Amino acid sequence: MTFLKRFFKSIYSPDDIATYRHVKTGGLIAQLILLVCLAFIPTAYLVTTVSKTLLTDVHQVIKNDFPEFTVKDGKLQSDSKKAVVESLDQGVLAFNASNDMDEDSLSQVTPVNKVGVGFFKEGIALEYFGTSQTIPYSMANITSKADLVKTLDTAISSSSYVMTLVLIFMFILLIVITLIKVFFYGLFAFFLGKSGRKTISYLDAVRISAFSWTLMTVFTFIAETLNISISYLSEFNILITIVIMFLAVKRIPTDDQSLPQSQEK
Repeated sequence: MTFLKRFFKSIYSPDDIATYRHVKTGGLIAQLILLVCLAFIPTAYLVTTVSKTLLTDVHQVIKNDFPEFTVKDGKLQSDSKKAVVESLDQGVLAFNASNDMDEDSLSQVTPVNKVGVGFFKEGIALEYFGTSQTIPYSMANITSKADLVKTLDTAISSSSYVMTLVLIFMFILLIVITLIKVFFYGLFAFFLGKSGRKTISYLDAVRISAFSWTLMTVFTFIAETLNISISYLSEFNILITIVIMFLAVKRIPTDDQSLPQSQEK
């Protein structure tokens, strides 16, 4: 399979990337599809796993730990004065029908990198990445605990269909972002070639850009699959990709005759 051979060579060989500027449209499309798939798989797995786990955990906490409550005149009412604060993998879930706990209290118990949701007397408080917001119960359309549990039951039963639509949207969005990225960096490679008096067209530069992203796409895929946190990963990706493009463009002779042309589909 020629396109896989090109893909693996573009991981380590700027010399080969330089020749891939002559690859036909089919080869370029195959490269872009591989890049998108590698970038999408870890994200799709994480979103699917986290969403299902979080939805199930929230459902269990509300069903088993929250006291019975109703919402009247836009305010949370309950015979129980018990306050509930549950730490989940992805955040904090809280409940208090009295005035003893509010949005500020939720922010204190919610880590900066997690999400907090609190059901309080005046509304539903949201805490996410240091930002606070309160949603009135009238807007959330919640009337009682039984109503909320029923809504969550419906959400869990239909989560597979909803998640499929979400993933399709995410995949299409990733394709658009990848195309923008490749064409933008292709512009950089084009001007880089012209500054070195290379014989290179913009479409040639786009092809070089597409193959230059292979190394960092594979590197990011491995890091995310193994759940390895790397500081400044995006900046590192950009730097390495620019270096690879520079090396590939540098190998293009000024008369464009020294390197063999690849006419593979």
